[in-house]
This record gives sequence, C-alpha cells and structure tokens, in this order.
Amino acid sequence: EKISSAKPGAEFWLRVSFHPRTDSLWSPAGFEIAWQQIKLDVKTPAVPQIEVEHFPALTVRNETTGVLVVNDNFGVGFSRESGMINWYTLNAVQANWRKGIDGGEFFAPGEIQNLNGLQVWRAPTDNDKGFGKWLARDWREAGLSNLVRRVESFEIRQLNVNGVRVTTVVTGGAKDGGIKLKTVWTVRSDGSVEMDAHFEPFGKLPLLPRVGLVFAIEHFYDHLEWLGRGPWENYSDRKDATDMGVWSSSVSGQYVPYVRPQENGNKEDVRWLTLTDTNTASAQARGGRGDGLRIETLGEPFSFSALHFTANDVASVRHNYDLKPREEILLSLDAKMSGLGNSSCGPGVLEKFSVPPTNYSLHLKFSPVGNGSGN
Repeated sequence: EKISSAKPGAEFWLRVSFHPRTDSLWSPAGFEIAWQQIKLDVKTPAVPQIEVEHFPALTVRNETTGVLVVNDNFGVGFSRESGMINWYTLNAVQANWRKGIDGGEFFAPGEIQNLNGLQVWRAPTDNDKGFGKWLARDWREAGLSNLVRRVESFEIRQLNVNGVRVTTVVTGGAKDGGIKLKTVWTVRSDGSVEMDAHFEPFGKLPLLPRVGLVFAIEHFYDHLEWLGRGPWENYSDRKDATDMGVWSSSVSGQYVPYVRPQENGNKEDVRWLTLTDTNTASAQARGGRGDGLRIETLGEPFSFSALHFTANDVASVRHNYDLKPREEILLSLDAKMSGLGNSSCGPGVLEKFSVPPTNYSLHLKFSPVGNGSGN
C-alpha cells in the first residue's frame, strides 16, 4: 500500500532485517540474525469523528446501586459501590433494565465485580524479591496488595440527548497513604464510553508496581487483538526485542508459566486492543459473531494484560500446579507498569523505568466492535 493512500490514524514502521545467504555452523541460510524497527514520520489523515446526533437519544435511569444509560442500540451501567463501569450490552437493551443494575454482559457479573477498579499491585517477580526482597517487601508492608477502596463521590449529568457524564472519585487506602482516582466517564449515543482517569497518590508510598485499573470480563470474550508491542510479553525495560504490530492470541495463551508463578503477560506501547467472542466453543454456541469491545487510547499509549488470574492469585502460590485459572478474564489497563530490573542477580529497576508515587493519567475510549455493533 502506498503511503499516499494511508488510512486515517495509521502508523508506519520500517523494519530492517539481516539474514546470512549461506549455511554456517551456528545458523542456516536465511536465519534472521539482527533486525531494527524504525517509526517513520508520515502524516496521515485524522480519524473522522462520528456524528452522534444520528443515533437514538440516551435515557438515564438512577437506581440505588447504580446508574444505567441506554438507547435502542446499547446500554451501559455504572456501580455506585465501585465507581466503575460494570455493564455493557448491545442486545435487548430496553428489556434488560433490571439486569444491568447488577452488571453483566461484557463485564462479568457477581461478586468478582468487587475486584473492578484501582490496581497498583502486581505479583512480585523473582527480581522484585532480589537482594533482601526490597521491592516486594516494601509493597507488602505498604499494603498495596489489598487497597481499601471507597467511593467518595458519584455524580451524573445529562449533557444533551446524545451525551451523559458520570464523574466519580474513589480512594484506595494503603497503610500510610494511598491513591485518589478521579474519573470522568462520558457516554455517547453511538455506544462509545470515554474514560478520563487521573491517579493522585497521597501520604507515604514506596515506588509502585503499577498504576492502573482492572476489570473482570466474561470468559467467552477470549479472542484478543492489539496494536502495540508483541507478540510475547514485554515491559518498559524489556521491550526492544519486540516489534510494534497488530497481534492476536487467545486469552488462555497469554499466561507465561514461570517455574515460580509471578507477574507476566504485560504488553507495552499499546494503541488499542479488542476482546471478542470469536475464538471459543461457548462463543460458537452463542453464534460466535465476533462481538466485543474495543479499548483505544485518546492520549498516551498504555500497557495491558489479559489473564485468567488476578495478581493476588498468582502471588499466593509457589508452583504452577497450585494455580487454578478463573473462568473470567482479568483485564488490566495501566497508565504505567514498573520495569523488571535485574536484582535477582544484579541492580534493581533503573529510575527511568520505575513508577514513583506521583500523578498519572489514563485516557481511553471503550466502543463496540463486531457484527452486533454495525462496525
């Protein structure tokens, strides 16, 4: 494809690869021995804005436990208990008011929703435990593995017939400090939800493992695609061996089975990801239409992981055979994830790859994809 015919919002990367012409003792002919990927400075058309005025008007319903926003095409719900989005559906919206109160559809319903929201903990790696367990020890002593989350405020405002704004403030309390999370959710009648989240640490905190959010997703949205670094796991100080590209995988295939279970599966420099229902037997039984959700950045690139385990699940066992996958998908969306360092046998995380307790932001857009969305 010619660069002159670039798609709106496209990126262009030049990949230079070196291969020997003949066989040698250490490699066959054609084996890739070195490569480099370079981003090209190419101007591309802006992504056109969707005219939401052409979609059905939004209706807002306040309930004791949450708020629902729907039109004839979709519905989205927010929990007063967590201050988070907890329901998203493209099906039979007007007939399912009550179902949305307790969450569900794309987001998994039930008690697992208690996990949704602020996340600053990761299962310690071998490096995090190196030289006196300094990082892992500091994280546990600070109480980062079990934040006490409390919704400070929850406000709803109808902007117009095509827009509704939900503004929440949630605190995650640790031992001597914590994180205040201020989030503005803007629901539009095209089915999109814009999330503008700001993380503000307070009190006494160590260097952090990560800063972001986690959501429990229904298990049948098991087909994962993303534009970012891949295809294998990568971290801020372990990403130069990965290409920028569009990658795909099952969620089950994302887990990295280290001998000692630990943090794994992270992806850096992500522009967007999708989770759809095209890749599982249960999805095929439901029609397997490829419906799902797209999450894209409206600001800086983000990092993510999609696993069948929580961070505490992974941190609580010593062996892989003790680790039992959950049915649900745990989707972590991070403004910043700590690097890995080398402190199991060398220095710790370099300062530029660490996560100091300072302000961060995560500006994302959730939107429907697949046959059911018309996209």
